[in-house]
Amino acid sequence: MAAQDGQTEIVKLLLNAGAVVNSDDKDILLLPSYYGYREIVKLLLSTQVEVDYPSEGGVTSLYIASMVGNTEIVKLLLNAKADVNATTEDGYTPLYVAAEAGKIEVLELLIQFNGDVNAMGKGGRTPLYANIANKNINSEIVRLLLMAGAETNIIVKRDGNIYSLLDIAKLVGNT
Repeated sequence: MAAQDGQTEIVKLLLNAGAVVNSDDKDILLLPSYYGYREIVKLLLSTQVEVDYPSEGGVTSLYIASMVGNTEIVKLLLNAKADVNATTEDGYTPLYVAAEAGKIEVLELLIQFNGDVNAMGKGGRTPLYANIANKNINSEIVRLLLMAGAETNIIVKRDGNIYSLLDIAKLVGNT
């Protein structure tokens, strides 16, 4: 509980006293990754915590940190060998959610660590789709994904219909 509440000193004291991460707390990295508790993430990574342990829906700590744009946490997790291409139950990756949320610095890091810019989630949706389908499209993210080799000739399913990326851009008003 101390790790999830951001109580760095308590976590440090407990770990120094020999406390172990309970087997029921395998997803203990999720909330510190979400809230950006850098020191707690560092402390937990120094233990035998499972860096890629998924929560409900297959969400990992790297996915969470990528979604909220915690660049420092993303860097720590990647350096601890977090799986950059781990997928949720719907097939979405940290790179997908970073593109969707407009987190450029995180996206750059994930690409540096060989994040798959063409990984397809539910309905054939890729990170490029995620940004184009967003009403707040970011041309810098589109440029970054294209430079990293994002495929442009994909077909996605949305609302029971099949669309190209250009169709999606037009549909949401990004043309």
